[in-house]
Amino acid sequence: MPRISHLLMVLITALSSQAHAAMGWSAPSDGAMPPLQTENGDVIPAGAWGLIRVDSPMRASLYKLHGMAGDGLAIIRSSKAQECESIPIRFVAGDIAGHEAPLGSQQPILLEIHDAEIARALVRGTDIVSDQTTISVKSDGRPTALVITHGLSREQGFVLNPGRSFLNDILGVDSETLACQTVFPTAEAPPPGVPQTR
Repeated sequence: MPRISHLLMVLITALSSQAHAAMGWSAPSDGAMPPLQTENGDVIPAGAWGLIRVDSPMRASLYKLHGMAGDGLAIIRSSKAQECESIPIRFVAGDIAGHEAPLGSQQPILLEIHDAEIARALVRGTDIVSDQTTISVKSDGRPTALVITHGLSREQGFVLNPGRSFLNDILGVDSETLACQTVFPTAEAPPPGVPQTR
């Protein structure tokens, strides 16, 4: 049995390595990062590494955490100017003190990613926990690793878990390459992450 267990662990490790290698993502340089619009209409702001979008969060309770949960996407810019990486995520947020989620909390949630390590961690399939990084809201006007642009308050803790299920924690995260193009500011530009009107 020990030999079988060892072989299984080797197989899982190999599959995990193949899954991560198959994504083919590489980080852009730290130089100029213009705003990008994906083929789906999402906009990564200038200077940001990517964005998090959760379209339909639902009220939920998880032990002492009361708030919201839902599925979303992390959209990360790539070293290839015309490509972005789309990564499915599971999302949970709330007030760890046990208070109910505030009214309107089921609106779409949008976050900007302004830290290269967070972008790389999501691509690797690593969880992001809000109290382990720096967070601000857009109106603060100060640079932090993650910036809340819509749907959350600063007081709500949250976790971003890449992948659609626990199997992704073992085998790696499935990602999708999206076509992206540089966009230029307009007088009526929508907020970052909100699809452009077609």
